[in-house]
Amino acid sequence: MKRILVTLPTIALLAACGGEQRRGTDTAASDTLTDTVASAPQPTTLLLSKDSIGPIALFTPTESLPQEMEGVYTSIEKDEGGDATQYNFYRDEEVLFTALDFGAGKTDLIVAGSPDVKVMVEGEEINIGTPFAHLLSLKGVTPEWAQMDDMGTWYWQYRGLWFAPDQMHLPEALVRKLYDSRTCPTSQDFPDTVTVGYIATGLPF
Repeated sequence: MKRILVTLPTIALLAACGGEQRRGTDTAASDTLTDTVASAPQPTTLLLSKDSIGPIALFTPTESLPQEMEGVYTSIEKDEGGDATQYNFYRDEEVLFTALDFGAGKTDLIVAGSPDVKVMVEGEEINIGTPFAHLLSLKGVTPEWAQMDDMGTWYWQYRGLWFAPDQMHLPEALVRKLYDSRTCPTSQDFPDTVTVGYIATGLPF
């Protein structure tokens, strides 16, 4: 799904053009400026599903990933540190999403890295930065306890997609619940300052 995103500066520019026309200024110059704004490239929204994002699917051999794809991403940066090889997909200077290879030479996990990456939950677009309480209020979003060694934390799942809150601005009481398998947080535990920070096709381990 694609969406034309109009930024505040663009809105202000269009409003200025309209004001000049009403005051009887040069309408030809104003029309030219409006045409230029309308034809300028707009950010493209990418839709992440449980098994792909745009043309990049899970289990794609990493050696076959194109270094750029017009209208989707402009470059890939490979990072071989840690337990997995990361492939960061950039649009200019911004990381749109990351694909992780856990050692088999394929894309085992796709993680959203920008608000321009959306997922559909009960007909609503959800992205990084959405209030977490709102996500939990949607039908079909279920909690899942994820254990790794002697540590664990709560994640939430919806039809093969996985979510977790941004770790910034977490109240102390919420932190205790997130890392306790006996006390699953509910939407009432999340203030509006706590937003979605992780959206992916699976767990990061």
